[in-house]
Amino acid sequence: MYILILQMVHILMNKGRIIQVIRSIYCEVKKLVLSPAFAAGVLLVVVLCMMTVAYVDNATGKAYTLIEVFSLRDQQLRLSLSAYKVFLDGLTGQYSLLFLPLSVSVTFIPLYCAERKSGMQRMQIIRQSKTRFALARALGSMLCGGLVVMTGFLVYGLIVYALIPHSMIADESLVAAGFINTDESFIVTNILKKIASTFLEGVELSCLPLLLYMIIKDVYFIICIPVLFYFIIGRVVFVTIDSPLGNLFQYLEITGAQRILFVFDVGGLIIVAGLPVLTIIAFLIWNKRKRNCDA
Repeated sequence: MYILILQMVHILMNKGRIIQVIRSIYCEVKKLVLSPAFAAGVLLVVVLCMMTVAYVDNATGKAYTLIEVFSLRDQQLRLSLSAYKVFLDGLTGQYSLLFLPLSVSVTFIPLYCAERKSGMQRMQIIRQSKTRFALARALGSMLCGGLVVMTGFLVYGLIVYALIPHSMIADESLVAAGFINTDESFIVTNILKKIASTFLEGVELSCLPLLLYMIIKDVYFIICIPVLFYFIIGRVVFVTIDSPLGNLFQYLEITGAQRILFVFDVGGLIIVAGLPVLTIIAFLIWNKRKRNCDA
Protein backbone atom coordinates (compact mmCIF):
# COMPACT_ATOMS: atom_id res chain seq x y z
CA MET A 1 0.00 0.00 0.00
CA TYR A 2 2.80 2.40 0.96
CA ILE A 3 4.76 1.49 -2.19
CA LEU A 4 1.67 2.25 -4.25
CA ILE A 5 1.27 5.66 -2.60
CA LEU A 6 4.94 6.47 -3.21
CA GLN A 7 4.59 5.52 -6.87
CA MET A 8 1.52 7.75 -7.19
CA VAL A 9 3.42 10.67 -5.63
CA HIS A 10 6.35 10.02 -7.98
CA ILE A 11 4.01 10.11 -10.99
CA LEU A 12 2.41 13.36 -9.81
CA MET A 13 5.81 15.00 -9.29
CA ASN A 14 7.11 13.90 -12.69
CA LYS A 15 5.76 16.06 -15.50
CA GLY A 16 6.68 13.50 -18.15
CA ARG A 17 4.85 10.74 -16.28
CA ILE A 18 1.74 12.91 -15.95
CA ILE A 19 1.68 13.51 -19.70
CA GLN A 20 2.05 9.76 -20.30
CA VAL A 21 -0.82 8.97 -17.94
CA ILE A 22 -3.06 11.61 -19.55
CA ARG A 23 -2.21 10.23 -22.99
CA SER A 24 -3.08 6.70 -21.82
CA ILE A 25 -6.40 7.89 -20.38
CA TYR A 26 -7.18 9.73 -23.62
CA CYS A 27 -6.43 6.62 -25.69
CA GLU A 28 -8.59 4.50 -23.39
CA VAL A 29 -11.55 6.89 -23.60
CA LYS A 30 -11.13 7.21 -27.36
CA LYS A 31 -11.10 3.42 -27.76
CA LEU A 32 -14.30 3.06 -25.74
CA VAL A 33 -16.17 6.01 -27.29
CA LEU A 34 -15.45 4.86 -30.85
CA SER A 35 -16.66 1.30 -30.17
CA PRO A 36 -20.15 0.15 -31.30
CA ALA A 37 -20.97 -0.60 -27.67
CA PHE A 38 -20.85 3.12 -26.84
CA ALA A 39 -23.45 3.90 -29.52
CA ALA A 40 -25.62 1.06 -28.19
CA GLY A 41 -25.34 2.46 -24.66
CA VAL A 42 -26.31 5.96 -25.84
CA LEU A 43 -29.32 4.54 -27.70
CA LEU A 44 -30.42 2.64 -24.60
CA VAL A 45 -30.16 5.81 -22.48
CA VAL A 46 -32.32 7.70 -25.00
CA VAL A 47 -34.96 4.95 -24.93
CA LEU A 48 -34.96 4.94 -21.11
CA CYS A 49 -35.40 8.72 -21.08
CA MET A 50 -38.31 8.46 -23.50
CA MET A 51 -40.01 6.02 -21.11
CA THR A 52 -40.23 8.73 -18.44
CA VAL A 53 -43.76 9.68 -17.37
CA ALA A 54 -44.63 12.94 -19.15
CA TYR A 55 -48.37 13.25 -18.53
CA VAL A 56 -50.96 11.93 -16.06
CA ASP A 57 -54.65 11.93 -16.98
CA ASN A 58 -56.47 13.47 -14.00
CA ALA A 59 -59.75 11.81 -14.98
CA THR A 60 -58.49 8.23 -15.21
CA GLY A 61 -55.25 8.48 -13.26
CA LYS A 62 -53.37 6.82 -16.12
CA ALA A 63 -49.73 7.84 -16.60
CA TYR A 64 -48.38 8.31 -20.14
CA THR A 65 -44.73 8.02 -21.05
CA LEU A 66 -43.21 10.38 -23.60
CA ILE A 67 -43.36 7.64 -26.24
CA GLU A 68 -47.08 7.15 -25.58
CA VAL A 69 -47.72 10.92 -25.73
CA PHE A 70 -46.09 11.11 -29.17
CA SER A 71 -47.99 8.04 -30.39
CA LEU A 72 -51.35 9.64 -29.46
CA ARG A 73 -50.77 12.45 -32.01
CA ASP A 74 -52.74 14.82 -29.78
CA GLN A 75 -51.57 18.36 -30.48
CA GLN A 76 -53.50 19.81 -27.53
CA LEU A 77 -51.81 17.36 -25.20
CA ARG A 78 -48.38 18.39 -26.46
CA LEU A 79 -49.26 22.07 -26.02
CA SER A 80 -50.11 21.38 -22.37
CA LEU A 81 -46.66 19.94 -21.67
CA SER A 82 -43.64 21.90 -20.47
CA ALA A 83 -40.40 21.13 -22.31
CA TYR A 84 -38.47 22.31 -19.25
CA LYS A 85 -40.29 19.93 -16.88
CA VAL A 86 -40.17 16.96 -19.27
CA PHE A 87 -36.43 17.54 -19.77
CA LEU A 88 -35.71 17.64 -16.02
CA ASP A 89 -37.83 14.51 -15.47
CA GLY A 90 -35.61 12.50 -17.81
CA LEU A 91 -33.90 9.47 -16.24
CA THR A 92 -36.22 9.49 -13.22
CA GLY A 93 -38.71 6.81 -14.28
CA GLN A 94 -38.78 3.27 -12.89
CA TYR A 95 -37.40 1.78 -16.12
CA SER A 96 -34.53 4.27 -16.11
CA LEU A 97 -33.58 3.45 -12.54
CA LEU A 98 -33.68 -0.27 -13.29
CA PHE A 99 -31.83 -0.52 -16.60
CA LEU A 100 -29.49 2.50 -16.59
CA PRO A 101 -26.65 0.43 -15.01
CA LEU A 102 -26.94 -1.89 -18.00
CA SER A 103 -26.38 0.95 -20.47
CA VAL A 104 -23.14 1.87 -18.68
CA SER A 105 -21.76 -1.65 -18.22
CA VAL A 106 -22.15 -2.68 -21.87
CA THR A 107 -19.91 0.19 -23.01
CA PHE A 108 -16.69 -1.24 -21.56
CA ILE A 109 -17.13 -4.58 -19.75
CA PRO A 110 -17.52 -6.83 -22.86
CA LEU A 111 -14.47 -5.18 -24.44
CA TYR A 112 -12.36 -5.48 -21.29
CA CYS A 113 -13.31 -9.13 -20.82
CA ALA A 114 -12.48 -9.88 -24.46
CA GLU A 115 -9.06 -8.20 -24.08
CA ARG A 116 -8.34 -10.21 -20.95
CA LYS A 117 -9.35 -13.47 -22.61
CA SER A 118 -7.37 -12.85 -25.81
CA GLY A 119 -4.17 -11.76 -24.03
CA MET A 120 -4.34 -8.18 -25.30
CA GLN A 121 -4.43 -6.92 -21.72
CA ARG A 122 -1.00 -8.50 -21.09
CA MET A 123 0.45 -6.65 -24.08
CA GLN A 124 -0.99 -3.32 -22.87
CA ILE A 125 0.60 -3.77 -19.43
CA ILE A 126 3.97 -4.66 -20.98
CA ARG A 127 3.88 -1.53 -23.17
CA GLN A 128 2.99 0.71 -20.22
CA SER A 129 3.25 -0.31 -16.55
CA LYS A 130 0.81 -1.78 -14.07
CA THR A 131 0.20 1.56 -12.36
CA ARG A 132 -0.25 3.51 -15.58
CA PHE A 133 -2.42 0.79 -17.09
CA ALA A 134 -4.65 0.65 -13.99
CA LEU A 135 -5.09 4.43 -13.86
CA ALA A 136 -5.93 4.61 -17.57
CA ARG A 137 -8.39 1.72 -17.38
CA ALA A 138 -10.15 2.91 -14.20
CA LEU A 139 -10.41 6.59 -15.13
CA GLY A 140 -11.12 5.81 -18.79
CA SER A 141 -14.05 3.53 -17.97
CA MET A 142 -15.48 6.07 -15.51
CA LEU A 143 -15.23 8.91 -18.02
CA CYS A 144 -16.79 6.70 -20.68
CA GLY A 145 -19.65 5.82 -18.33
CA GLY A 146 -20.26 9.50 -17.65
CA LEU A 147 -20.12 10.37 -21.34
CA VAL A 148 -22.53 7.64 -22.43
CA VAL A 149 -25.22 8.74 -19.95
CA MET A 150 -24.71 12.46 -20.60
CA THR A 151 -24.66 12.01 -24.39
CA GLY A 152 -27.84 9.95 -24.34
CA PHE A 153 -29.53 12.52 -22.12
CA LEU A 154 -28.48 15.40 -24.42
CA VAL A 155 -29.91 13.54 -27.42
CA TYR A 156 -33.12 13.12 -25.42
CA GLY A 157 -33.08 16.86 -24.72
CA LEU A 158 -32.84 17.62 -28.43
CA ILE A 159 -35.82 15.33 -29.10
CA VAL A 160 -37.85 17.08 -26.39
CA TYR A 161 -36.90 20.49 -27.78
CA ALA A 162 -37.91 19.46 -31.30
CA LEU A 163 -41.20 17.69 -30.54
CA ILE A 164 -42.61 19.64 -27.58
CA PRO A 165 -43.53 23.36 -27.76
CA HIS A 166 -40.72 25.39 -26.26
CA SER A 167 -42.74 26.76 -23.34
CA MET A 168 -40.62 26.55 -20.21
CA ILE A 169 -43.57 26.49 -17.80
CA ALA A 170 -46.93 24.92 -18.59
CA ASP A 171 -48.91 25.47 -15.39
CA GLU A 172 -49.45 29.22 -14.97
CA SER A 173 -51.37 28.68 -11.70
CA LEU A 174 -48.24 27.28 -10.07
CA VAL A 175 -46.26 30.26 -11.32
CA ALA A 176 -48.80 32.68 -9.86
CA ALA A 177 -48.74 30.83 -6.53
CA GLY A 178 -44.96 31.12 -6.38
CA PHE A 179 -44.21 27.39 -6.56
CA ILE A 180 -42.23 27.72 -9.80
CA ASN A 181 -39.41 30.18 -10.39
CA THR A 182 -39.49 31.51 -13.96
CA ASP A 183 -36.25 33.45 -13.69
CA GLU A 184 -34.11 32.66 -16.74
CA SER A 185 -30.87 32.23 -14.80
CA PHE A 186 -32.61 29.83 -12.39
CA ILE A 187 -33.92 27.72 -15.28
CA VAL A 188 -30.53 27.63 -17.03
CA THR A 189 -28.80 26.69 -13.76
CA ASN A 190 -31.20 23.79 -13.20
CA ILE A 191 -30.66 22.56 -16.76
CA LEU A 192 -26.87 22.66 -16.35
CA LYS A 193 -27.13 20.90 -12.97
CA LYS A 194 -29.25 18.18 -14.54
CA ILE A 195 -26.75 17.64 -17.37
CA ALA A 196 -23.83 17.55 -14.90
CA SER A 197 -25.71 15.10 -12.70
CA THR A 198 -26.16 12.67 -15.61
CA PHE A 199 -22.38 12.65 -16.14
CA LEU A 200 -21.80 12.01 -12.44
CA GLU A 201 -24.41 9.25 -12.47
CA GLY A 202 -22.53 7.55 -15.29
CA VAL A 203 -19.27 7.80 -13.34
CA GLU A 204 -20.90 6.32 -10.25
CA LEU A 205 -22.50 3.50 -12.23
CA SER A 206 -19.10 2.56 -13.71
CA CYS A 207 -17.62 1.79 -10.29
CA LEU A 208 -19.43 -1.44 -9.42
CA PRO A 209 -18.82 -3.15 -12.82
CA LEU A 210 -15.15 -2.19 -12.54
CA LEU A 211 -14.93 -3.74 -9.06
CA LEU A 212 -16.70 -6.89 -10.27
CA TYR A 213 -14.31 -7.09 -13.21
CA MET A 214 -11.48 -7.68 -10.73
CA ILE A 215 -13.02 -10.81 -9.21
CA ILE A 216 -15.40 -12.22 -11.86
CA LYS A 217 -14.52 -13.36 -15.37
CA ASP A 218 -18.02 -14.02 -16.69
CA VAL A 219 -19.11 -10.96 -18.70
CA TYR A 220 -22.85 -11.60 -18.18
CA PHE A 221 -22.54 -11.73 -14.39
CA ILE A 222 -20.55 -8.48 -14.37
CA ILE A 223 -23.21 -6.74 -16.49
CA CYS A 224 -26.27 -8.09 -14.65
CA ILE A 225 -25.17 -7.88 -10.99
CA PRO A 226 -25.20 -4.02 -10.91
CA VAL A 227 -28.81 -4.05 -12.13
CA LEU A 228 -29.76 -6.32 -9.21
CA PHE A 229 -27.63 -4.32 -6.77
CA TYR A 230 -29.27 -0.98 -7.53
CA PHE A 231 -32.71 -2.60 -7.49
CA ILE A 232 -32.01 -3.87 -3.95
CA ILE A 233 -30.69 -0.44 -2.91
CA GLY A 234 -33.93 1.11 -4.18
CA ARG A 235 -35.99 -1.33 -2.10
CA VAL A 236 -33.87 -0.64 1.00
CA VAL A 237 -34.34 3.12 0.57
CA PHE A 238 -38.09 2.63 0.16
CA VAL A 239 -38.30 0.65 3.42
CA THR A 240 -35.97 2.89 5.47
CA ILE A 241 -36.86 6.26 3.91
CA ASP A 242 -37.69 7.93 7.24
CA SER A 243 -34.56 6.78 9.08
CA PRO A 244 -31.03 8.28 9.07
CA LEU A 245 -29.78 5.09 7.42
CA GLY A 246 -32.29 5.53 4.64
CA ASN A 247 -31.10 9.10 4.05
CA LEU A 248 -27.54 7.85 3.55
CA PHE A 249 -28.67 4.97 1.30
CA GLN A 250 -30.36 7.53 -0.95
CA TYR A 251 -26.92 8.65 -2.11
CA LEU A 252 -26.06 5.09 -3.14
CA GLU A 253 -29.04 5.11 -5.48
CA ILE A 254 -28.66 5.96 -9.16
CA THR A 255 -30.09 9.43 -8.49
CA GLY A 256 -27.62 10.07 -5.64
CA ALA A 257 -25.38 12.29 -7.77
CA GLN A 258 -28.39 14.30 -8.91
CA ARG A 259 -29.57 14.71 -5.32
CA ILE A 260 -26.19 16.05 -4.15
CA LEU A 261 -26.22 18.76 -6.85
CA PHE A 262 -29.72 19.99 -6.08
CA VAL A 263 -29.72 19.45 -2.28
CA PHE A 264 -26.21 19.68 -0.81
CA ASP A 265 -25.36 17.32 2.04
CA VAL A 266 -21.91 16.63 3.50
CA GLY A 267 -22.56 12.95 4.18
CA GLY A 268 -23.96 12.48 0.69
CA LEU A 269 -20.96 14.27 -0.84
CA ILE A 270 -18.58 11.90 0.97
CA ILE A 271 -20.48 8.87 -0.38
CA VAL A 272 -20.78 10.18 -3.95
CA ALA A 273 -17.14 11.33 -4.15
CA GLY A 274 -15.73 8.44 -2.14
CA LEU A 275 -17.03 5.62 -4.33
CA PRO A 276 -14.97 6.52 -7.46
CA VAL A 277 -11.87 7.26 -5.36
CA LEU A 278 -12.07 3.93 -3.50
CA THR A 279 -12.69 2.12 -6.78
CA ILE A 280 -9.55 3.61 -8.35
CA ILE A 281 -7.47 2.71 -5.27
CA ALA A 282 -8.84 -0.85 -5.24
CA PHE A 283 -8.15 -1.25 -8.96
CA LEU A 284 -4.59 0.01 -8.52
CA ILE A 285 -3.90 -2.37 -5.63
CA TRP A 286 -5.42 -5.31 -7.52
CA ASN A 287 -3.34 -4.67 -10.64
CA LYS A 288 -0.19 -4.20 -8.57
CA ARG A 289 -0.54 -7.42 -6.59
CA LYS A 290 -1.68 -9.87 -9.25
CA ARG A 291 1.07 -11.94 -10.81
CA ASN A 292 -0.77 -13.02 -13.95
CA CYS A 293 -1.41 -10.02 -16.21
CA ASP A 294 -4.44 -11.78 -17.72
CA ALA A 295 -6.03 -12.61 -14.35
